[in-house]
Amino acid sequence: MKVSYRAIDQTGAKKNGTLTAEDERQALEMLANQGLTPIEISLGDSTERWWQRDISLGGASIAPAALHRFLFHLSCMLEAKLPLMDALGLLVARVEDRKLQTTLHAAINGVANGQTLSAALEEADPRFPPQVLSALELGEKSDNLAGAASRAADGVEADLKLRRALTSAAAYPLLLLLMAGAVLGIVLFYLLPILEPVFASVAVSGAPDPLAPLFLLRSIVVLLGQVLLVAGVAMIIAYPMFRGSALMVRALDRLPVLGEFRRLSRSQMVAQTLANMLGSGGDLNTALQVAIRSVRSGPARAQLQQVRARVQDGDSLSNALTAMPALDPMVRQFAVLGENAEQLPQLLKLAADLIEETTRNRLQRFLAILVPTLTVTVGLVVGSLVLITMNAVLSVNDIAL
Repeated sequence: MKVSYRAIDQTGAKKNGTLTAEDERQALEMLANQGLTPIEISLGDSTERWWQRDISLGGASIAPAALHRFLFHLSCMLEAKLPLMDALGLLVARVEDRKLQTTLHAAINGVANGQTLSAALEEADPRFPPQVLSALELGEKSDNLAGAASRAADGVEADLKLRRALTSAAAYPLLLLLMAGAVLGIVLFYLLPILEPVFASVAVSGAPDPLAPLFLLRSIVVLLGQVLLVAGVAMIIAYPMFRGSALMVRALDRLPVLGEFRRLSRSQMVAQTLANMLGSGGDLNTALQVAIRSVRSGPARAQLQQVRARVQDGDSLSNALTAMPALDPMVRQFAVLGENAEQLPQLLKLAADLIEETTRNRLQRFLAILVPTLTVTVGLVVGSLVLITMNAVLSVNDIAL
């Protein structure tokens, strides 16, 4: 069971942590072996109060940037022949991500109790990235933990670069839409109610109302907002039921732009994972098993399981990949080249890099079309609102006459 404790070390400093023990007696012995004097022990639960815990909506996750820095610095320290416990002790104090810091504290206790680093990390956080855990496990078995940590850091960095590219690409269009929405809201729901009493006599006199286009636009916006609200609530209710289902995944994959980026991201992740696992000394079956655990899409995971089954039956990876049409064809092409040249890890790594570059280039081309189009459209809408409003204000004298 998991045991939470508060203790004092030999220097008199207070420490909090968790460890795994069969009962309280074994926990006390383990603390004594670490030179700790226990103050409080709690079996099966955390000693942290609820207001001290991380707030989580659906479960906190480790920030990829923090994970990449940890793996990179760990590999550098191990390459410098620093003992693992010393390296972990130095790194845990410099980790800014609270989730990763908590995980490392628990992992240090596990390593001190004789566990391997991969096993301690998995026990500390069952949702720790499986490709990282498997890479570290293979590095421990081959007595090359430093190299495994370096390859795992490369994999996390590749995924991080893709995320940053997508985030930076979406920043300007979203900001433009938000500004346009703010202008639209001010004109239709703040300025229009102020002007409405001024033109109230127009309806009595029978003259055309200069604010009529704005009233029509406001009705459309309100109706559209109600539709979007109902659709949003329906999606929130339906998403947990259909999340990961084949129907939803196929629908997302068939979207014009999003579907292409999803396919490229999935292909890059699979190629990168296979390259890292094979480069760390793992066999193809293990590499495919890790890739299956890393894929979030249900249909893609099922296809990858078929690929693994064919490989277990003696088929080559390049032939087995025909059972996974959800991947970019480049992965299979480089798998063929890698098998023929007996350089499969290197060629799969190259495929992952090329897919990442392809994703970035296509994203730039898409933005080269989207941003000017969106800018002109927003400018026309805002300009039309200003012209209609100014025309209505300037027509006050005509209405008075």
